[in-house]
Amino acid sequence: GFNTEIGSLAGTFGAVVDVGSNRLVVGRNNSTTTFSGQLLGTSGGIFQKLGTGTLTLDNTRADSNASTFAGSVFVDQGTLILAVADQTNGSPLAVGNSLPSNLTLTLRGGTVSLRTSGDNGGTQQNLVAGYNVVVTGANSTLAADRIGASDTNKIIELGNLTLGRNDFVAATANNIGLKF
Repeated sequence: GFNTEIGSLAGTFGAVVDVGSNRLVVGRNNSTTTFSGQLLGTSGGIFQKLGTGTLTLDNTRADSNASTFAGSVFVDQGTLILAVADQTNGSPLAVGNSLPSNLTLTLRGGTVSLRTSGDNGGTQQNLVAGYNVVVTGANSTLAADRIGASDTNKIIELGNLTLGRNDFVAATANNIGLKF
């Protein structure tokens, strides 16, 4: 495999980044960007977030344009924002998580922020993100929040939590919770 490093990752719907079984390192230029395209890659691939900026992956397509990255995700610095599918907004939509739910997110010093949107009915809703979370670095944070101003009372369900460090923060806001 090969290693590729780019200063930042940005793109609109229709853009495709295929990591394959290689390593893609993004974010060293510390900018804040959004990537709305497809992130592809095999189980041997590595997607690594560096730099102090924020990268938002907001492709929530559940069709042939969905992100199907199957490798490892490492967040070493800055913030990685992932959209979590909410099938409760009116009638169910063809939406998915911005990354497949069977991934392991490894926090080695950065922040992963899981964001959800949906209705404002106030009824508790459990949203399955499914990610396993491994914390190996200092000053790591897993956050949960909403995208819209009126989305409330949601629980984002994750897989397993593995703590290799004692200084881990789980932060929630706007009545959006985390459950392992």
